[in-house]
Amino acid sequence: MKKEGWMIKKLEGKDAFDVFTLFNNSSYANYLSHTIYGQPKVFKFIEKSINDDNQIWLGFFDGVKLVGVINYYKYLIKHLFLNHICVSDTHLKRGIGRALISEFINDASDFMLTPMLKVDSRNQQAISWYKKMGFAQHERERSLLIEFTNSNTLDWVLPLVNDRIQFTEYGFSFAKLNKIELGVIEGGLVSIKQGDLNKIFGKLLEAKPKRILVTDYDGSIFSDCINREDCKLLDFSVFCLLKK
Repeated sequence: MKKEGWMIKKLEGKDAFDVFTLFNNSSYANYLSHTIYGQPKVFKFIEKSINDDNQIWLGFFDGVKLVGVINYYKYLIKHLFLNHICVSDTHLKRGIGRALISEFINDASDFMLTPMLKVDSRNQQAISWYKKMGFAQHERERSLLIEFTNSNTLDWVLPLVNDRIQFTEYGFSFAKLNKIELGVIEGGLVSIKQGDLNKIFGKLLEAKPKRILVTDYDGSIFSDCINREDCKLLDFSVFCLLKK
């Protein structure tokens, strides 16, 4: 794998736009569209995250060009959580991903933590690769993505946003509707991760944001949507993997 001019080094805030560009110009972008990392303003948030001492961001460089990124942090006391790993499509199958994941595994060992990650079930290639790297499935988290064909703007939710400054600067924030916390993304996504969904789901269907992402939903939500002509459903899972 070693090649002249190749190196792994700690990223700096000034690298944030290059990270954003790498994310969105690679196959990795297919799995970011429903997250904050698929939004145009998120490079400002990436810069903030890179400068956060609690986050580890490493870059793989081919000369001066950033061709790989890994990001991880301490999670739930005993885990080191892999948040991102991305390699440029032009540099796949050259050992770069293996080199980056080795940094993650070695740091977990040094910190006496268990390496942990989540991976989209649609990304079967990544799942196979992680298993080759010694990870095994621990649990499964189900998500339902609802996309409306005739959507409305997010104007209705803006008064509910907790941090308008963050929303303006980064393009995402949190909001509360009937005491249920929502994630709100400027591009038109409302995400729900916990709480009594039945209390607010009908209101969200009436509001028709561009997309709704529900995690750990129950079957009733699926039945509420399945017969609607104005939306489509994408049911997918996220696997939680732990190092053996």
